[in-house]
Amino acid sequence: MCGIFGIVTKENTLSESEVHTYTNTLTHRGPDCGNVFVAKHGKLALGHRRLSIIDLSEYANQPFFSQCGRYVMVYNGEIYNFQQLAKTIQKPLKTRSDTEVLLEGFIQHGIEFFTKLNGMFAFAIYDIQQDTLILARDRTGIKPLFYYVDEKNFIFASEIKSILAVKPDLTVQKELLPYFLHLGYLPQPYTIYKNIFKFPTGNYAVLKNSELSFHTYWKPEQEISDKLITNEQDAINRLDTLLNRAVQSQMTSDVPLGVFLSGGIDSSTVAAFAAKNSEKPVKTFSIAFTEADFNESKYAEQVAKHIGSEHYTLTFNKQDIFELFERYYTAYDEPCADSSLLPTMMVSKLARQYITVALSGDGGDELFLGYGAYQWAKRLQNPLLRITRPVLSRTAKLGKDRHKRIGRLLKYKNGQHLKSHIFSQEHYFFSEIELKKLLINPIFDFSGINQNVFSYQRTLNNIEQQSLFDFQYYLKDDLLVKIDRASMQFSLETRVPLLDNEIIRFAWNIPTELKLKGKQNKYILRQVLYRYVPKHIFERPKWGFSVPIREWLTTDLKCWIDTYLSKEMTEKHGIIHYDAAQYWVKRFLKGEKTVFNKVWVMIALHQWLEKNTK
Repeated sequence: MCGIFGIVTKENTLSESEVHTYTNTLTHRGPDCGNVFVAKHGKLALGHRRLSIIDLSEYANQPFFSQCGRYVMVYNGEIYNFQQLAKTIQKPLKTRSDTEVLLEGFIQHGIEFFTKLNGMFAFAIYDIQQDTLILARDRTGIKPLFYYVDEKNFIFASEIKSILAVKPDLTVQKELLPYFLHLGYLPQPYTIYKNIFKFPTGNYAVLKNSELSFHTYWKPEQEISDKLITNEQDAINRLDTLLNRAVQSQMTSDVPLGVFLSGGIDSSTVAAFAAKNSEKPVKTFSIAFTEADFNESKYAEQVAKHIGSEHYTLTFNKQDIFELFERYYTAYDEPCADSSLLPTMMVSKLARQYITVALSGDGGDELFLGYGAYQWAKRLQNPLLRITRPVLSRTAKLGKDRHKRIGRLLKYKNGQHLKSHIFSQEHYFFSEIELKKLLINPIFDFSGINQNVFSYQRTLNNIEQQSLFDFQYYLKDDLLVKIDRASMQFSLETRVPLLDNEIIRFAWNIPTELKLKGKQNKYILRQVLYRYVPKHIFERPKWGFSVPIREWLTTDLKCWIDTYLSKEMTEKHGIIHYDAAQYWVKRFLKGEKTVFNKVWVMIALHQWLEKNTK
């Protein structure tokens, strides 16, 4: 896990000192070493901050030069099958690092080598002889990569803050904020800043003679087959094997390694296989809150006891969490509405005292249907419900909190935008209808994120389409961003075994009935887990990873509502109508819990604008 930076410019000649300055904005990502490369012509530079994980010697430091001296690379990530790939390289290697395998493999096999990589990565390779730059990002977006482009500059970095160090006065794209209020994040390729973009996943780009071209080396349609694995026992056995192989390969490390363990299905599965593949008790980590309603640590402790892990739990109180808020803001360079970033930072802070690499359970919900949104995608396939939807929506609004929420979910105009609508309502954000009343300039179009851009070998049902939407957007642009920023704040590498290439391919080629059986979500994943951890530990409602901010907004943090949703603040930034904001605030303060995220996302928006705009 590292931080990378690069710049190609037609402006002033670059110096090593200024490139170090830009690169050192990423020191938290790589505290062990920082080096730069500046081309002889002074118009291209690469920077790297290293967190040493595999081959701790200085010979594996970056920027890394090829044996022939023609190529130089900066790289962030881990290639888990690098030892197998090393056998295909027809020359002796000088290090034990995946860095050298990646560079020499590219030199020998070309772009085709990217398709063989199983891991998380973002890298740039500069061909000194041809004065050509090649960049690539992993299939699922585990590792971040941003780029800036204008008439005279091309800049890339692991985090936006490095680009802002070069270009500090970029325009905030307020026209994109409806996405944020609808989803809680900005979807690829957008960022909050003009001319800064998220590098597309599963792609590589070539920059030569000032021309930038993008090429796809992987896309979901390559993996989705018309041949499904339908036998339940065969599928369970196959998944067991794949999980064991993925976790085992991702435990390769020259530094201490452990597992985030919340006590849920996904993290418990990863922890169980880690324990199976460890010669000594694996270290596991969870956090607890003094507020009892938010304390799930007892379930994690039950799992830890059963698998025999060396378990660490740290209890946080209200003040501990408040002290992390400032770091919460600096971790993200864009507006953030995901309050679970806070507990993720807390468990990362705890774990970093003992380990340098952590395994996490991210990806299980999207691949194995863990969200309530998939039940709604299934229900809305029913023609009768579609016909009666308007009447049911009006009736539900007269009921209690839960019924009002159902009423909002059933209320939509554009069936073509159903995927983002289901997501927004499952997460309690603003629907398109609500945005029309909330926004001062209600001009937005969510068609792009709702269309099916790929052609598959089989027809996907509504549930599969909804899970693919989450995989392509929510997982990539929210959850993986959260785990990356939270852990890297404490120089901790986080790996996600459930997003192994083979597990993704498997999950997309089993029927939904093996994932969602009645009201039982993640059915097949549970069956594998129950081979290693008793079923009764998990017989409880899905909890999530959150802190009690909802309760605090009515007490200690009530001042945030008064400040960030005041008439003065709303008029200053000119995004939302004050009266429309107060409508939701009043409902929240009267005890309607399901409108909390609407209030929170508006607060998060104005907090970010206050800190980042003039």
